[in-house]
Amino acid sequence: MDDKTNELIIREFMNSCYKSDEGKPCKTIFFCASQRHAKHMKNIFGKVYPKLSSDVQVITSDMARSEDEVKRFQKESEPRIALSVGMLDTGVDIPEVCNLVFVKPVFSHIRFWQMIGRGTKNLESCKHRDWLQERGKHDFLILDFKIGGHSNVKYHDIKVGAERGPGTDVITRIFENRIELLDKPLDEKQKKIVSNKILYSIDNLDEESSITREMLPAINTIKQNSFRLEKYVRELKKDIVPLIMFTQEANPNVSAFILQTEKLFSFVLDRKFDEIENMRTYVQEMVENVLRKKDSLSEVGNNKDNLIKVLQDDFWVDLTFDDVEFMIRELSPLMKYYEPTRKKVIQIDAPDLVLSRDKFTKKIKEDEQLKDFLEVVMPDGEVIQTGGKVMKSASGYDLTALMVGSEGTLGVITGARLKIHPLPEARAAVLAHFNDLEAAGSAVSAIMGRGLVPSACELMDSTTIRAVNTYDSNLNIPDCEALLLIEVDGAPCSVESGAIKVADCCKELGAFNVRIANSESEMEELWAARRLAGAAVTRLSPGKTRVYIGEDVAVPLSAIPEMLREISTISKKHGLTIMTYGHAGDGNLHTGMAIDTLDEKQWKVLKQAADDIHRAALLLGGTVSGEHGIGSARGMYMDEEHGSAMNVMASIKKALDPCNIMNPQKVGLK
Repeated sequence: MDDKTNELIIREFMNSCYKSDEGKPCKTIFFCASQRHAKHMKNIFGKVYPKLSSDVQVITSDMARSEDEVKRFQKESEPRIALSVGMLDTGVDIPEVCNLVFVKPVFSHIRFWQMIGRGTKNLESCKHRDWLQERGKHDFLILDFKIGGHSNVKYHDIKVGAERGPGTDVITRIFENRIELLDKPLDEKQKKIVSNKILYSIDNLDEESSITREMLPAINTIKQNSFRLEKYVRELKKDIVPLIMFTQEANPNVSAFILQTEKLFSFVLDRKFDEIENMRTYVQEMVENVLRKKDSLSEVGNNKDNLIKVLQDDFWVDLTFDDVEFMIRELSPLMKYYEPTRKKVIQIDAPDLVLSRDKFTKKIKEDEQLKDFLEVVMPDGEVIQTGGKVMKSASGYDLTALMVGSEGTLGVITGARLKIHPLPEARAAVLAHFNDLEAAGSAVSAIMGRGLVPSACELMDSTTIRAVNTYDSNLNIPDCEALLLIEVDGAPCSVESGAIKVADCCKELGAFNVRIANSESEMEELWAARRLAGAAVTRLSPGKTRVYIGEDVAVPLSAIPEMLREISTISKKHGLTIMTYGHAGDGNLHTGMAIDTLDEKQWKVLKQAADDIHRAALLLGGTVSGEHGIGSARGMYMDEEHGSAMNVMASIKKALDPCNIMNPQKVGLK
């Protein structure tokens, strides 16, 4: 295939592919003819669409760190387009893939259907819906370019369904809406606002792109007649709209806000007051969400007055084009900070009245289908139920606990009944900073020793704090050796007193900058750092990959200070950066370590450090896994941790699964 053919393929793809709200292609796999072809296609992408260069990546088996590139394609927004030869044909689960592009013939039926399987995951499997077209996935697109007359679709007898158009991305829809406004009766001021927005989009076209260069005569004609764009509506739709799809907005929330808010131009012209009121609700909800971050984000704080302005009733009286343009210009850039939240509880300040009283009776009947706690298929095919419908029972072995803890080595759980707990009436969080790591560990056992039972008690060491601050500089956590985040819940009166007692306990053990948060927004701020801990592991070691090993030890509460000291010693001993964080309230500590996975020496150091961490936990009376499980990775420690109890486990396994067909060679069993 020559350059012209490959360029045509890329142009057809960009015209037809599914795109996300910011105008980028959705996750896409190009099945290329060869490794050389894949690299050549990337060069042509860079020539035709320069702004997409960071979104296109070659992933072939001859690359250094090819597995890392696959993981990046899975987990990060960029790259959006993978030019693959073999690496992504099978065995890789990327639910967000919406475009499959075949630029080579595939003759193996099995191989072809495996390749098709890359796109068949449904919406429920997708973790990153902002990568999808209109944040949904109803189907996926196959672009099959007939190379040498070979059609993969026909060869493998794919039944062609009803065609669904590629859809129009948000950026293009914004531009089209602006063109439509030119056909409306605008005064000179209104026309200037709309024309300037259209010209701004045209000025931002990528003139490095060969496609844009081809249309320069039409672009220049439109620019030269900028004062009467209404005469060029046809040219704008025919020549410019196809180019706009390649203009990308950095944040989908920003582009979505512009799309929705600019509808107000038409509503103002047509005097659609009900529609204006609906849009007001949307805008104010977005603004209130962003405004919560005024104290933690300087950009939001500096624009606080503008945000508050649109929350005032007076702003929406006799709304004008200038008012709408103000929202687009001043507020839309801040929408990158918008984060979806749970729906608010609405409080209505009105007196409570008893309007009427009705009496009724209803016969209560227990649901027979909910009488059992677990349904388990045993190795011989027999289906059993464990547990019962009583509040407590001392009848027989606790088979529920046995099956849950067996990690699939005794049977397959096919059904479970879960207990639903009501949300607490009130919550409060305490954030305490320590300049002594062991003092933070001691505070945990001290809090429990005073009869206080927090609903959560999380710890982060200094290494984790540095990593999280690097990940998100807006968090600005003070430098310290450790912090504790403790949450209490229950009745409002007990929550208030419990939070004060927790704070006092921390202060007695040397904590500083102790803060109590009672509102939902304040607590969300405090929890933001803890949620980032796992994701921030590699920020202190750029270019390295986190390896999950030695990451789940748990020790008695009284041993937390000593375990923290041991981890610090192990880190220095091996010259390996180790982050420590976790659920200190139950003694469960997580460590985070990252290495160059292509360096055998670093693998050796990592494994030795993990072994030291596991053995330190056991020496302190702890366990090698607090919640993640044993599997095969930690089976070597089971004899040391459980001693002769392992013989009992082996006997149970042999009795229930004599043929060893259920998850064999796991949890330390042969």
